[in-house]
Amino acid sequence: MLDAVQAYLSTHRSVFAEFPAIDERLAELKKAHEKISAKEDFQLTAAVASTAEKSQTRINAEITGSSLAGILYDFGKKTGNNEFISKYDVNISYLMSIRDVNLVIFLNALISDTEANKEELADYEINDQTIAGFIQKFNSYFNAVSSKERVAAEKRAAIQSIAGNFRYADELLRLLDKLVEKYRNTDPEFFNGYKSARTIKDLGMRRKAIPDSTQTQSAQ
Repeated sequence: MLDAVQAYLSTHRSVFAEFPAIDERLAELKKAHEKISAKEDFQLTAAVASTAEKSQTRINAEITGSSLAGILYDFGKKTGNNEFISKYDVNISYLMSIRDVNLVIFLNALISDTEANKEELADYEINDQTIAGFIQKFNSYFNAVSSKERVAAEKRAAIQSIAGNFRYADELLRLLDKLVEKYRNTDPEFFNGYKSARTIKDLGMRRKAIPDSTQTQSAQ
């Protein structure tokens, strides 16, 4: 509806050239519509990007974590370290099944134990360089998790903004309805064309983001 109303009024400006109030409200409606579209686009692109990044970095962290856990488990068996035997008797399927928060805790403990025993782990090709590589992969995953949480918060804010701008756009439409009423008798063709535009739905927009009250009022 927003697209249709804007398009119709924009192509019939000559009708209300001497009545600038309509043009003023039309400009406000365009700005509100642009804000809605920008927030909707953000919801899509940000969510896809953050999910893809976290997914790939998590896979890398799981593979690296599983390999390093295997080393510490074997080291535990060799040295009789029951804590390591219990803590690192895991496989990649287990790491894939746990929540992000639990995986982050596990990987941090893994690095801590590896650094604390790096001299004894030299036979497993564990040294400062390999540990730095582990940390880099884990940190990429940790940062992606933080980024996804930030994007989730921004998406919640975007939804609130979209709802607010739809309410504002709805109010502008009702104001335009009242202003266009002036042409019911003086220019019925323009008036009826506007009313028709008011009934056209914006199929390209993600309607689920529109508050129910706005959709109901706009249909009246």
